[in-house]
Amino acid sequence: MDNKKTLLGTKENIKIAIIVILISTFLLGIIFSNQNKVTRLLEEKFFEIELNKIAKIETELEGTIKKSGKVWELKYNDINLPINEKRINSMIQDLEKLQKNKLVSKDPKKHKELGIKEKPDFKFFDDKNNLLTEIFIGNSGEGDSRLSYIKGSDKNVYLTNNIFLSYKGNSYNTFANTKLFEAKNTKIEHLSLKVINKPKKDEEDAIQNDYHVSMKDGLYFFNQEVLRKEKILQMIQEFITDGLEIDKTKIKDYKLQYNVEIKWDNKSMNNIDIYFNKNEKNRDILMKKDNDAYYYTTNKWTFFEVFNLEKKINTKDDAPNEDHLKDNNDHHH
Repeated sequence: MDNKKTLLGTKENIKIAIIVILISTFLLGIIFSNQNKVTRLLEEKFFEIELNKIAKIETELEGTIKKSGKVWELKYNDINLPINEKRINSMIQDLEKLQKNKLVSKDPKKHKELGIKEKPDFKFFDDKNNLLTEIFIGNSGEGDSRLSYIKGSDKNVYLTNNIFLSYKGNSYNTFANTKLFEAKNTKIEHLSLKVINKPKKDEEDAIQNDYHVSMKDGLYFFNQEVLRKEKILQMIQEFITDGLEIDKTKIKDYKLQYNVEIKWDNKSMNNIDIYFNKNEKNRDILMKKDNDAYYYTTNKWTFFEVFNLEKKINTKDDAPNEDHLKDNNDHHH
């Protein structure tokens, strides 16, 4: 009798064990299935287009980036602007890196709360002006700055990595080359700075006097004295401004302060007018180079750091605070 009870108990235990094993197997199957699904999503590209076919990019803010031969051209409001081709190529490469990590919504009513606007941030066309795809850049996602919401040409919004957030708002400065001089394989041969309006004497680091730099017999001269710190001229040649300004009406808030004229050893020349804001507390500067249809922007601290040669010559340690200079030259894009 006891053996029979023991046998029945053993059978019940076996049944329970089988049920537990089946349930566990089922649950593990669901888990692995979901993991595989996530893996598949992570491996699925956002855009299935041939990137080398992209020949034109339209931005939300009336900008056009167009390929001309092997180079890109940038135009905003019918104004041709110098372009940072590395920035354009990086954006196109980022298209390939974008992946569908998670489907968030198919409902257009939810687009606004996700930061998805009605107009796309960018449209991509081929050389026959056929639309390849468009991209809508939303907010950073789910409280994680490493993620953002992205929508393509369909209604689906995905949570993906945030590589496109830096292009959101796509001001022309996002893609502009803001280097003041494009002189390559050449050196400054002559430079003159004229003070048009005397700054206040108590204004820190302000340039108070005219000066000129010239080259003779392989040596540079500052006014009439030999200039031994040639690195300070290299800083001028490589000067990167904060950005560009295409709104010509803003000049009414500025006054002409200095004029800079540079002659290069390849015989090319540049003429730059330097404008200070009429509000003395505003440290912004506009710079008009030659016949450009736009202004370069910088600030007083950076301008004086680069162009106040007299101070740099008379300072024992002429090495600039490069970190500070870089912070002041960071683009607002």
